[in-house]
Amino acid sequence: MPLPPELTDRIIGVLHHDYLSLAACALTATSWLPAARYHRFRHTHLPYSKLDAFKHLLHGAPQLGLCIQSLRISSSHHMSNVWQHDPCSFLAALPVVTHLELYNVRVDGTLYVALLAALPATVHLSLVRCSFADLSDVLSLAVSFPLLESLAVSSLWIPQSTKHADLPCPPRLHTVAFDHIASLPADFFHWLTQPNDQSTPIERLSFGISSEQDLRPLAALLSAFGAALCHLHLRVHIEATLSRLLDNPACTLSLAPCTALRTLSLQLDLGELCVPANRSLPAIPALLAQLPPAAPIALAITLALRVDDVDTADLRALDSECGVRALSPVRFRDLRALDWPALERVLARGVRQFSVLGTGDRAALEEWVGDRCPELAQRGVLSFVDVPLEEL
Repeated sequence: MPLPPELTDRIIGVLHHDYLSLAACALTATSWLPAARYHRFRHTHLPYSKLDAFKHLLHGAPQLGLCIQSLRISSSHHMSNVWQHDPCSFLAALPVVTHLELYNVRVDGTLYVALLAALPATVHLSLVRCSFADLSDVLSLAVSFPLLESLAVSSLWIPQSTKHADLPCPPRLHTVAFDHIASLPADFFHWLTQPNDQSTPIERLSFGISSEQDLRPLAALLSAFGAALCHLHLRVHIEATLSRLLDNPACTLSLAPCTALRTLSLQLDLGELCVPANRSLPAIPALLAQLPPAAPIALAITLALRVDDVDTADLRALDSECGVRALSPVRFRDLRALDWPALERVLARGVRQFSVLGTGDRAALEEWVGDRCPELAQRGVLSFVDVPLEEL
């Protein structure tokens, strides 16, 4: 007797992360096969070493291609040409892929040609640790996806050349993310920020600052998109202090162009202890003070710090031959070193929520802030969020 559909759905809901059990169920009940394939192959990671097995599977069950919505293509090294050994015609059998990530891949030859002609439903494109022949190939790849809404770029290897096609941005692109952009030509940002009446304004920007040279492209992006930018995530992970970024003579870090922000997320990796002598802490209120007065939709700010965390109750941590320690999420008790009166003045300008992420006991910090900034505590905009270490 077949199981009721409601019970089948309930069982699949419980087992959707247990791929082996789902496969066993699909072998005994063919009605489960579509659901099992969907859960097992919806997110597919395809290293080159598994390409032959994947093509064999796809040849035996062509309908499998309709289950794959997220595809990650990778290789062992970004300069490896292994993907050029295959025509990559299998991509034509994946018409519903919406998320495409190329990781550690040399995007050239047959792979590049196949990508230009396939995956028409791609909405999100991520390029991480990839190498391209020139900037024109990067731009042509992005433009080849007519439905593209999100583009993420990190650690690309592209020859520093002015050679690139004069192409418009994808018309639906509204979200961009950048990190480790040292080898990304400046012409890429010129292409992205050029005026285009046919394009959607960029509303979401994520940007990682890994060197002082990153300030110039960030300034260009904020200047071009600041009036339409609704959501901004900044991650600062450099050896220089935050104060130096605000006072950089060549190009300063400024949030002044961001006149329409709804959310601002700051993730700051500070290579110092979270103590009053920390040279970056005073710059946090100064950076937030650059924001224009809140728009009709008030701003929500999230602050996450990672610091050189040494337990002051156990100074044996300093007795080490290794002078470099991994940064850790800040402890709430150490955030008393922040200039809370200065933060209170900034938050009084229409900020609807200020969330501080950290670990440990929050009670001491809440009492500290309540004593020194009673109005801030009473407004109810301040929250301390305890998050797992791996999420910071």
